[in-house]
Amino acid sequence: MFEALSNKNGILLVENEAEKIFLMQKGFQAVNQSNLLGLKVIESGSEAMLYLGGQGSYANRSRYPLPALILANMELPDSSGREVLKWVRRQPKLKHLPFILLNPIREPTVIEQILEIRADGLLIKPSTIEAAVQLFQNINLAWFELAS
Repeated sequence: MFEALSNKNGILLVENEAEKIFLMQKGFQAVNQSNLLGLKVIESGSEAMLYLGGQGSYANRSRYPLPALILANMELPDSSGREVLKWVRRQPKLKHLPFILLNPIREPTVIEQILEIRADGLLIKPSTIEAAVQLFQNINLAWFELAS
C-alpha cells in the first residue's frame, strides 16, 4: 500500500493523546509494510505550524519535508486542529496540502464547520488498533491509490 506516495514525503499526524498516537502508529505500520512512506508525529498545533512553516529547528526542508497529507486532532490543547487548518489555508505554499481532521465522534455541526474551513475530510479517531488499520486503509484508497 501507499505505492503512489513512494516519491512523496509522508503523513504528518498532529495528535496530543499518547494512546491515540500509539494506535495510529500501529495502524500505519500495519498498512505501510513496505515502508514507502513515513509518519511524522507532532504533539501540538503550534509546533505543527512551526514545522509546516519551516521555522526554527524545522528550517531544513531536506530533513523536515512538507507532508503529502496532514491528519490533525480537532481538539489540541494549544492551537486546535481547526486553527492549524485555517493557518495552512492562508499560506500560499501550503494551502494545497490535503488536510484531514480527526474527531472522536461525527456530528452534523462538526461536518458543517469543517466544510466552512475547507478541510479535505473528517475521520473518526480510532479507539483500537483494528480501527487504526482501517483508517489508514481508507486513507490509502481515498488519497493515494486514486491519486496515482
